Amino acid sequence: MGEEQIGKTSLAKILYRNYHMNNTIPLYIDASEIKNTDTKRALTKSVENQYEKLSWKQFVDHTSPKLLIVDNYNDLGLNGRYEERFLINARKMFEHIVLLSDRSILHDEDRAIETITFPRWELLPFGHLRRGELIEAQFQLRVELTH
Repeated sequence: MGEEQIGKTSLAKILYRNYHMNNTIPLYIDASEIKNTDTKRALTKSVENQYEKLSWKQFVDHTSPKLLIVDNYNDLGLNGRYEERFLINARKMFEHIVLLSDRSILHDEDRAIETITFPRWELLPFGHLRRGELIEAQFQLRVELTH
């Protein structure tokens, strides 16, 4: 959880890459793409876009553990009952689920109840000193790469 532009989508990409390198099959989806509780229909397009040689059936039947990363969970367009059903269906298919959201989820009573079993972490912004160090390190890396 974190504010806009704090790095939630970047974190999603890092998780995707790291889990993929460790023999877990990650699947990323933006919550705004989830239109109903039919998990197969909601996620098939993501499987097709992310895995050239893997059909939905092959994805589901694959023996490796699977990770579902739902970015912008606060934009999920399902009401509480349907959201619960979607999460129940997703838990049947995925060993791990990560929901990335802004803080508005904390003020939505239905969503707070639906996601109560998920551990919560909050991404915090860097202070000005740390941000300066990070920018300097990136600049130095670019200089080294161009020489």
